[in-house]
Amino acid sequence: MSNGIKIKDYVQEAINLKTYPLNDNDKILLAYSKEIGLVRLVAKGVKKTKSKLASYVESLVANKLFCRSGRSLDIISSASSLDTFKNIRNDIVKLMFSMYLAEVVINLGVEKDPNSFQIYDLLFKALKQIANTTSKLEFLLVTLRFQLKMMEISGFDLDFYFCVDCGKPIEDMNNVFYSYNQYGMICYKCKLSNLSKTMLINKKILDFLSTLKKSDFNEQTYYDKMANEKICKSCFLFLYKYIEHYSDKKFKTIQTLEEIL
Repeated sequence: MSNGIKIKDYVQEAINLKTYPLNDNDKILLAYSKEIGLVRLVAKGVKKTKSKLASYVESLVANKLFCRSGRSLDIISSASSLDTFKNIRNDIVKLMFSMYLAEVVINLGVEKDPNSFQIYDLLFKALKQIANTTSKLEFLLVTLRFQLKMMEISGFDLDFYFCVDCGKPIEDMNNVFYSYNQYGMICYKCKLSNLSKTMLINKKILDFLSTLKKSDFNEQTYYDKMANEKICKSCFLFLYKYIEHYSDKKFKTIQTLEEIL
């Protein structure tokens, strides 16, 4: 016991999302913990040349963190690497997609997250896939799956087959519209009486997104083989705008990604 504060040591698995300076020698690490969701931890001395922790607090690295409770923020005592996803850093496109995934988790994730195991596993799989893929189309497909599953886990799921206006199943799937005001799909009948701005969504796009949402990261579907970069880019930007609505933070990576795509 020190100054009346009980020191508690514990271990957690976490994926680093970003760091920012605390003082001349230390940084604060924002990570997503498998056990408790978003966490902010102090990495002491990592700005020093001989710091043993420096490589462990890089963004987009998965570690087992050995921590000690502190007054306001807990402190990283030591760490061991679980996966560095090293191929991500060798390709600017991979890096930007991965940074976008991290932003989604930062913007939609919470502290003491009841869904922490699911979100950690989702992010780990997505980063692993991006590190091992070789084409922009593959990066996009991984990102689409991640967006859809993250939306579902976080409670912001987009139902492609029910009308957000009347609440009924959409019968005519050739006439499905996305309402920009209601942030959901509406049927043709509701569209006629709805004054909000809408966009017609092709039935094949709905089936494509629905299949991606249900499939695993390692599963190749019929639509994976049929998809092209143009379709995936449109779907990515559509889902990004939907996610942005439910976030109270701005996405810093989106402008660069739009230029890359």
